[in-house]
Amino acid sequence: MKQKITIAVIAMIISLSGIIVLQLYWINGAIKVRSNQFDGQVLDAINDVTGKIQLREAMIILPKIFPDFDSSQRQHVDSVYSRRLARRHLHHAYSIHIAKKYKHIDENPFVSDQSDLNIHKPQSYSKHMIPPFELPEKMSGNSYQTDSDMADSARRLISKANAYGRAIHRMIANYVSANLDIHKRLDKNVIDSLLHSELHHRGIDIPYQSAVMNMQNRNLDFMSAGGDTAKLRCSVYKSELFPEDYQPQPYYLTIFFPGKQFFVLKSIGLILPGSFLFMLIIIISCGFTIYTLLKQKKLSEMKNDFINNMTHEFKTPIATISLATDAIIDPRIMDDKEKLTRYALMIKEENTRMNLQVQNVLNAAIMDKGDFKLKLAPFNSGKSIEKLIERFRLQIADRKGRLNLRSEAENFMVFGDEIHFENLMNNLLDNACKYSIDAPVINVKAYNEDKNLVIEVEDHGPGMSRETQKKAFDKFYRLSTGNLHDIKGFGLGLSYAKAVVTAFHGTIDVMSELKKGSTFIIRLPLHIENEPNL
Repeated sequence: MKQKITIAVIAMIISLSGIIVLQLYWINGAIKVRSNQFDGQVLDAINDVTGKIQLREAMIILPKIFPDFDSSQRQHVDSVYSRRLARRHLHHAYSIHIAKKYKHIDENPFVSDQSDLNIHKPQSYSKHMIPPFELPEKMSGNSYQTDSDMADSARRLISKANAYGRAIHRMIANYVSANLDIHKRLDKNVIDSLLHSELHHRGIDIPYQSAVMNMQNRNLDFMSAGGDTAKLRCSVYKSELFPEDYQPQPYYLTIFFPGKQFFVLKSIGLILPGSFLFMLIIIISCGFTIYTLLKQKKLSEMKNDFINNMTHEFKTPIATISLATDAIIDPRIMDDKEKLTRYALMIKEENTRMNLQVQNVLNAAIMDKGDFKLKLAPFNSGKSIEKLIERFRLQIADRKGRLNLRSEAENFMVFGDEIHFENLMNNLLDNACKYSIDAPVINVKAYNEDKNLVIEVEDHGPGMSRETQKKAFDKFYRLSTGNLHDIKGFGLGLSYAKAVVTAFHGTIDVMSELKKGSTFIIRLPLHIENEPNL
């Protein structure tokens, strides 16, 4: 049985540990996924911001180069940048890990594309407007009769378009080259407005710090008020400014979130607290189950010890009574009145001993059922103590010991059950006698203290450790257990004494030291006339 319980406890501990580890691994995975989603959203947001800054600058410069730059052309440029931003998001979706390591992205998502040249043709245009290009359609008749002719014509037009696109970029680059000062090209209010808008659009409404960093000298410009320079320089959230410039610029938009960790945990919602709550419930349930199993194991051991001790306690008086009875019915003894009287007293003494042990067992059963009834009434406890002292003095004198009574109390009247009081004092004196080595020396002291009667029973036995003192009043607990019967008893005396004292609204404590002895201290409320009892 013991081995089965041990195996069950070990299996439960291993299972519980496995569940906790897997749950923590799952929670950690969920946090990482949400953190990666946050990183991707932030990178998309700042990429959109840098792209819109580039578009804003283009919208300002192109009308200066082409005075007749109209709304249809503006819409086309807007759509071109929108497609490039989409390609840029796709590029960064596969390059987040590269961005986190501050590596330069070789592929430029803003390189001109053939699809960007499909400009809608206006009804008429001047020489100052951006001329459109259209691919020829396959027509009937002699014009463009074959696919190869149409392909050749398309290649020529695409070549002209690419050359034209490069010329447009050169014109913009030449215009910008005169205004390369970053402070003239950027506006802090615009940056803050775009950042707030893009982050809010993605559901990120937490405080942030931003700046424009020069990657060559790592200087920071346009920094947020109270920004942390070290955190901004080391931030993984960076996006290149003006990526379309022919002359590469060393400026990057960088952003840092002081409350990112809390935002990520909060965004998980009820998953995190719910997981920890259920984990706590599982831990408490398993802990309580393990505690119950171990307690049952301990109770089983105590029950076995109790049965062994009870068998020994009853076997000895039964054997003595059997021998005395055989002697009485012996014809040689029947005529000897002195021997008959001695054997009769022996039978009576052993019978009394057995009756006391049975009464202890019955009292334990009554306490278990909660049917511990007392006949409460005022009585003089001093007389009961003196009667018990006289009874035990004879036993202790046979062992050449001493039983000393020091009575300093002026009032011995207590409110309780006299019979049960005598039983508990009998148990304390019996334990002091049994556990005393060689010639026992027992001191009993009684005195009044704060409307209480205090009774101390001191012995000079082997004493108890602190761990034993905690269990001294537990039912069936004995200092010597198992089949070792060097000290007789069931382990019920002190638990019974505590139950009686508690019923009297008093307290019982023990002070003990190994190899020096033990002192049991009882405090009982005094019965004072004209005052209500507890």
